[in-house]
Amino acid sequence: MRYALGTFWDLFQQVQIHKRKTEAGNLEERIVALEEELIFTQDVLAQTLQKLEQLTGQDFDGDGQV
Repeated sequence: MRYALGTFWDLFQQVQIHKRKTEAGNLEERIVALEEELIFTQDVLAQTLQKLEQLTGQDFDGDGQV
């Protein structure tokens, strides 16, 4: 029984190591995707803030413009 659990544990660890190597290989692509998503989110936030200022007549971002 111990031998079977030890073998299972070794297999589990190998799968985890392989998984980490695969993820690391795609890290640059993941960073690019996250940067693009951040830029999109910032644009949406700026547009939302601008529209909110127009609708309420208040300057929320402190740029002196509504």
